[in-house]
Amino acid sequence: MIGILPTELILRVLSYLPLQSLGSARLVSRSWNEFFVANECTIYHEAAVFHTFVDSVDVPLTEAREAYAKGSLKDASDWYEYCQRCFRMSWDVSSLEPVIRRIFLDPNTDLSTVSTKFVRQQLLEVVPFITRDFVQSKRKEVDETIVRVFYQASALLGGEAYAS
Repeated sequence: MIGILPTELILRVLSYLPLQSLGSARLVSRSWNEFFVANECTIYHEAAVFHTFVDSVDVPLTEAREAYAKGSLKDASDWYEYCQRCFRMSWDVSSLEPVIRRIFLDPNTDLSTVSTKFVRQQLLEVVPFITRDFVQSKRKEVDETIVRVFYQASALLGGEAYAS
């Protein structure tokens, strides 16, 4: 398909795909990966528009980085990195619940002394796409999720413990 269709048409089709699908499409074959390498700026600039990380394709990367003004985006070197960071920052915190539950249910975790700070540190070590910036930007949501899962895990284990 890469050699049959015009580049503009392929780019147009790709502009409607979410980031996860773009990652999968890139892995289809060597020719697809080469296409992505050759057109990475355009593909991920369009992805930034699709995911509403920027308003339009007329927004240059320098302006997009400044508009967000968050530490982790200021030094994004290209549209791919910008999209990846924005995606992580917009990620739903509640999807961390299974990981947090495993931390609490780990036999080495003492529920009587565990803290939200400890769990946040564990998340940074265990979940590869979580960054300190993400945890800081969503700290209230992360801590609320930690406390909610703490009480669930405590009830599951039949103990009375208190989150700090």
